[in-house]
Amino acid sequence: MEGFTLHSRWIPGLVAVIVGAAGCSGGDGGVTNPPPPPTVASVTISPALADLAIGQAAELTATTLDADGNTLSGHPVTWSSSNNSVAIVSSTGLVTGLGEGSASITASSEGRSGSAQVQVSSDLIPSADFQIQGAHSFGSVDIPTGVTVTLTGDLVLVAEDSVHVAGRIIGDCVDLDVTAGAELVVAGGTVDTGCGVLPEDDAPRLRLVGEGGFSLVGASVTSSGEILITDDPAAPFGLPPNLASGQGLPTSGPPVAEASSAMSGSQRQVAIKKTCRVLDTHIVFFGSAPDGKDLEPTGEPGKPGLTLSIKCEDDSLQLGDGSLIETEGGGNGGTGTHRGAGPTTAKGGNGGHGGDIFLSASFDIEVSGTLTLKTGDGGNAGNAIAVSEPADDPPPSATAEVNGAGSGGSVFLITNSDDGTVFGDGEILVTLGDGGEPGLASALAADGMDATDQKSAQEGGNATAKAAIPMFGGGPGRRPLFVPA
Repeated sequence: MEGFTLHSRWIPGLVAVIVGAAGCSGGDGGVTNPPPPPTVASVTISPALADLAIGQAAELTATTLDADGNTLSGHPVTWSSSNNSVAIVSSTGLVTGLGEGSASITASSEGRSGSAQVQVSSDLIPSADFQIQGAHSFGSVDIPTGVTVTLTGDLVLVAEDSVHVAGRIIGDCVDLDVTAGAELVVAGGTVDTGCGVLPEDDAPRLRLVGEGGFSLVGASVTSSGEILITDDPAAPFGLPPNLASGQGLPTSGPPVAEASSAMSGSQRQVAIKKTCRVLDTHIVFFGSAPDGKDLEPTGEPGKPGLTLSIKCEDDSLQLGDGSLIETEGGGNGGTGTHRGAGPTTAKGGNGGHGGDIFLSASFDIEVSGTLTLKTGDGGNAGNAIAVSEPADDPPPSATAEVNGAGSGGSVFLITNSDDGTVFGDGEILVTLGDGGEPGLASALAADGMDATDQKSAQEGGNATAKAAIPMFGGGPGRRPLFVPA
């Protein structure tokens, strides 16, 4: 049978291989294994103690050490928090305060761990942009420059101490109510809750309260709803009832003191207990009041423009330095339409009056630089269209009537003390909103005769159209207060 021949010249090499493999067991002339890599014996975190406010962040650093205390590199670390409702930590060691309390932050590597203690106060001081809604209470609030707080829903924010806004608070068509137990300050900051799409009903309100006074300097405040800025948590929105009804209006504004009068500005400020100021600030409405709906047979009235109120109930009020305060216009009246075989009557809706500006202080109102006040225009009156279709004799009548257009908004400057004055070295530029345009009344009687603006057909069914006289700034029963510069 055929055999298998192993040539002798291969044997030495084979032996060498076997000998070499046997030689790996060690010896002065052999090959040795590398030492095992060092393992993590302990983990430390720096800093070991961190004090944060809600929304504030701090970077923690974890260090891995061997048994001899030498720093190791290349050993992954896992981070965790003992209480995620108080503080959370990222995969890189960035810890952020979320709620008042304490939490232990742990860094782990290869079964070893170290920890740091984090104490979070009741203050809100965000380090980065964040979102918020609902009802929240804090010790104090400080929104720094460059930080944007986005309102994802209505917000009621109460601070036991002060509220400072240098950054931005923004929300699309949400209700914002901020109360500071001490001073409320918006310095170079923005508060904007205007509606991108105006609702059919009144837009959400904006209320800023500083029980220790308020200071808006270089600020921007925008809303599509009613605005109230005050030092009194109990102060209501809008005009006092006697002013809103057109009753009890003073025949003139508060006395205007010249800057050179016997009681100078510095003397008048001696009695000031808190700060109420709006300087170099724009406070405006975004949009206008909702229009009335077109209905049969009477159009719906337009909504009135909303009131912008600044009330310093416990001291004097400082205004000006380029400030602009502007309200929204009234809504247009809806068209009334009536078509039928019998007598028809249609009425257009009233135009809403323009938004008012109400500025009040318990003592004086001091003006420096320029203060511009612009009230909203009145809404246009709604049209009226009445059409009677042919019928038996006598031909039916058609009557169309338009109601009044809205009046322009008014300005009220009120001091609530007997010797309160409007004084200072500034000027007040007042622009009252225009009255709305009258509506068009159009009536078409059964015989084809029509009428417009109090003209009637000469025969057949009567076609009568009545148009109201448009109202202008202030309007009947709404005496605006002009304050000379």
